[in-house]
Amino acid sequence: MKKILLSLVLVGMIGFMGCEKEPIPSPNPTVNLLVDEEPNAVVDSMGTVIFDNPTLSDVTESTDATIMDYPLVLDYDPFTMVVSRGKDAIDSCVKGIEVTKAEKELLTKAYLTKLECEKTNKEILSKLHREFESWAKTEKATMYKKYLVTRDSLYKDFQMKVAYVNDKYAKGLITLEQKNKSLTELETKYKNDIASVEKSYASGLNLLNNRLKEKIKTNLDRATACGKIKDCEKEYLNKVLDILGKTRYKKWMECHKYNYKKK
Repeated sequence: MKKILLSLVLVGMIGFMGCEKEPIPSPNPTVNLLVDEEPNAVVDSMGTVIFDNPTLSDVTESTDATIMDYPLVLDYDPFTMVVSRGKDAIDSCVKGIEVTKAEKELLTKAYLTKLECEKTNKEILSKLHREFESWAKTEKATMYKKYLVTRDSLYKDFQMKVAYVNDKYAKGLITLEQKNKSLTELETKYKNDIASVEKSYASGLNLLNNRLKEKIKTNLDRATACGKIKDCEKEYLNKVLDILGKTRYKKWMECHKYNYKKK
């Protein structure tokens, strides 16, 4: 009986020694994120760069205002091409970063959750911006109509005065020299008046652009929508930090944070 027990113990020990041991995870090195790499800080930087000062093409004599609802970086999944065990990454910010298949799935899920979280408020931004653009277009049309009326009035007045001078000359009431002097003065005045009207119109367009920017900044519905989008972004980046851990997150964020600062 003792021999049998001894044999079983020896077989068990051999089998145990033959099994591949699980690697003992080494402790992660201490990684400190910079202030502007923390998820909340990264997203807060969007406040002035993206939401308070959105990309806007000004109203000009030949173009109408167009407002970018939000930068495409908010709709971009930075981990689409992250390395998954040996494949090359296309996005320069994720080069050299590897994730497991499970982590890749978690990153994709976090991104899709973010899109769903932001969807309604992005639609609100789009609707408001189209309303702002329409308002600016209407204001410009009103200004342009007044500009045309004033310009036409000046031209008709100029033509009437020129005809009056020519008529006086034809009747012998003034000399040729007097006629030419009067016509030169009338033409100079007309050109100055037109230049003044054009300058006033250009100044009005500049004022309209400033009013549009102020309208964007002070709209409460827009501010609320922007705040909710920022909350979604913060939640997403915190999930990315949890999935990647500080070491990989920092390596990615050192590059990616600049995408938030570009318009």
